Amino acid sequence: MDFEAFQKFATTNLSDYLQVSFETVIHPGSYFEPLEVPRKGRRSGRMGTQLDPQLMAFAATSMFLGLTATSLMAKRPEGVELLAIEIVGVIFWWFYAALVHLFCKIARGRGLFLETVSVIVQVFATLYVFSSVLTLLYAMSLKLPPVAHFISGLGDIGEIMVENPAAGFFAIDTILLSIYLPLSLKRVHGFGLGRQLAVAIPTVAIVLVHGVAMMYLTGYLWSATPPTTP
Repeated sequence: MDFEAFQKFATTNLSDYLQVSFETVIHPGSYFEPLEVPRKGRRSGRMGTQLDPQLMAFAATSMFLGLTATSLMAKRPEGVELLAIEIVGVIFWWFYAALVHLFCKIARGRGLFLETVSVIVQVFATLYVFSSVLTLLYAMSLKLPPVAHFISGLGDIGEIMVENPAAGFFAIDTILLSIYLPLSLKRVHGFGLGRQLAVAIPTVAIVLVHGVAMMYLTGYLWSATPPTTP
């Protein structure tokens, strides 16, 4: 993975990236609508749809920025290892988007598959970065003895959160997803509150599998030791 290339891309497109990120947080909805494209082959002459390539760039950039934020708490993987983590992470987002669409269809949602994928991947990518930054701030707050003592006094979970600050990422991300998934699906599928929750609850529940898988693949997240500098 070319670190400098990604850094240059993020800097060049920083304004647009931040605008979409903050708009997603303030007004959850799809900002990368599927594009209409002419079909080829037997169906030539008709219009089809495809995902906006900008969504792919947005997702890849979000994964990179999230990993960069967590690297301030622990060692950041390099080269092929970093590329593998980014690819697997983004694939998980697409997998959950397809799963959410299945739940939406069961709940008689009106949105199309690519519309669901677009908004869900966008929400996952945005919250990944926000959760990573919040986790970093949380890890920094543990440097204050009163804060660390208070959290460790909350029991076994508190001790885990102090010993492994990166574990807090999955708690923060799950909480944010439980809020933003229903809100984002409302616009795409026209759901009321009941159907929003009916789709969001099982999705948020199984998103923990994503957390466990990512913590396994990025074992460095279990360590609270910051990277050493030569």
